[in-house]
Amino acid sequence: MLRLNAKDILDDLGRLCWWEHQPDSFNGPPEAPQILLRFSLESMLSKCKDCGLSTSAGYIEDIILRVRREEKSLGESDEGVRAIEHVSRHQLQKFVSDFRTCLIKEIETKLFFYISSEKQRYYVIEEARADSFFDERALKAFPGIRYDVVHAGRCYATELDTASVFHSCRILERGLWALARKLRLRFKTGPVDYQQQKTVFLAVNKRIDELRQKAKGPKKSKELEFYSKVSAQLENFKDAYRDPISHSRAKYDASEARVMFNAAETVMVALALHGLHE
Repeated sequence: MLRLNAKDILDDLGRLCWWEHQPDSFNGPPEAPQILLRFSLESMLSKCKDCGLSTSAGYIEDIILRVRREEKSLGESDEGVRAIEHVSRHQLQKFVSDFRTCLIKEIETKLFFYISSEKQRYYVIEEARADSFFDERALKAFPGIRYDVVHAGRCYATELDTASVFHSCRILERGLWALARKLRLRFKTGPVDYQQQKTVFLAVNKRIDELRQKAKGPKKSKELEFYSKVSAQLENFKDAYRDPISHSRAKYDASEARVMFNAAETVMVALALHGLHE
């Protein structure tokens, strides 16, 4: 997936199109237009390649190749400023005109998504940027949730709301695993992350009840009360979201996806603040 700002592309295209109608006289340093062209060419080339606009990228590479040939023949080493001067204005104007036509035609063959301004913060590519919209305290305690945090946010931003809920459920599942480990649960059939959620919940609730009977002092009782509430919350999310979505019995809209995502963040932060971690 790729994230681009339309304004950046339009700015580059505007700088290039300026050459189509470049005035005979230019008020400023004589090398300024050439520097601007080189910058615009390289910037637009990068964006065309990122967007898969191979034909348009080929047009830009062609003019850059011509400039580099001039650089080689002139023996220049100042980033091609003087070399560009040796490419005629007519050639440059024709190139820009042809490139603009090619770009418009090629863009028509691509499908681009628009993301509303209020959802843009949720669309990130790198897992390292998950903390731009999810509490850093939870991410530090549970680094394994970064993948699902990023995908839950990205799905929400692109209106894949049911998929967003699915990833939020996976975030909460890691909270359940952490709770089971905190209670020192062991399972005969393997690690906690290989167990059915129903099995884990039964074991968690049973252990909490056992510890309550042995609890001494308000601090221990308060801690067990927290674990009990978290377990109940997680089980409610399981019944309301995780089970229906896993068995294709439900689909969710944007408001439900947002609620689920916020709930996952709240629960994971609470667990982190109580010392639970992966």
